[in-house]
Amino acid sequence: MKLYFIIFLLNNIFVNSIYTKIVNTPIFENNQLLKLHHVVILKKTEFEFNKKNYNDIFIVEFGPEKSNINYKNIIMGNNVKGELLVYYFNNINLKDIENGLYTKSSGYYHNKLKKKYKNIYLHVNKWTTQFNIYNHNCRHFSKYLTKSI
Repeated sequence: MKLYFIIFLLNNIFVNSIYTKIVNTPIFENNQLLKLHHVVILKKTEFEFNKKNYNDIFIVEFGPEKSNINYKNIIMGNNVKGELLVYYFNNINLKDIENGLYTKSSGYYHNKLKKKYKNIYLHVNKWTTQFNIYNHNCRHFSKYLTKSI
């Protein structure tokens, strides 16, 4: 019985391991100076030091719903409707991520994340999508996701 448990643990550690990286990106698309927004990169292999291109990655972000954004409510600390966005890239440059160009992606990939990493998909969907700039924002989400994986 102990051998099965050890094999199960090793399988979960080595076969299903996912590496995460938090990247600061711009809050506003047209202002590259305010890089205070956190996104999480999910990758099957380790991040290599000084590597500028990433292959086969997901980018997950949390923020206020873009289609109905009310900056006054956000700044006043009111809860607003948030959204979790998942992007997938076969190949992307780190600078493009840091500059927020990943948002130009053609679609959202929640189902692809669910198929490839069901465990992570479940953690992402456990997050409450009520956004608050002070106590439930992108930085809280990135901390939650990296610790729960």
